[in-house]
Amino acid sequence: MEFLADLWYLVPLLFVAGLLDGIAGGGGIIALPAYLLTGMPVHSAYACNKLQSGLGTFCSCLKYIKEKYADIKVALIAVPTTMAASFFATRLVMSIAAETVKIIIAVCIPIAVIMMFLKRKMTAGTVTSHKLTARTVLLSLLAGTLLGAYDALFGPGGGTIAMILFSLLMNYDLRVGNGNGKLIIVVSNLTAMVNYIVGGYMIWHVAIPCAL
Repeated sequence: MEFLADLWYLVPLLFVAGLLDGIAGGGGIIALPAYLLTGMPVHSAYACNKLQSGLGTFCSCLKYIKEKYADIKVALIAVPTTMAASFFATRLVMSIAAETVKIIIAVCIPIAVIMMFLKRKMTAGTVTSHKLTARTVLLSLLAGTLLGAYDALFGPGGGTIAMILFSLLMNYDLRVGNGNGKLIIVVSNLTAMVNYIVGGYMIWHVAIPCAL
């Protein structure tokens, strides 16, 4: 089957991407170009990346929740706007010509790398839990919208974006901001993945071993 011969280098690269995602986010900076390196269609690369990223982020999310590094009630508020933003952004990507999407990737990857370095200079917040005030709800909905749109349009660096949004907008401790972001990224990835599956873009015999 097509692209099976590429698994010998894809699987190790995706393993490294998973480690990076779990530690600091940004594994998609490795994963998405790795898929494209095989020559697969760009929309299929997005689809495979969503399965791999979604599964990896889900495992990481469970660990953050277990260690109580997530303000779940606030993160769940962002789910509806995350799903809506991810859905429409995914549909937009699917409607754009492959060459244009590649240009978007080429432009966004350096930006994602810069954000990862800037993240190190962030001043950590101290909040680990917010009360459900009107301000908290609005900020959570905003974070979900921005993250869902970014994750679906591009993806790599989504964990960094999430941490920045929650820590800067809501003054969360970086670990809690990261945990909140993990939960939202899982939702965004799942929404986008369903769209790509329905559209027939998923290459299962590549996506499954890479995701595992």
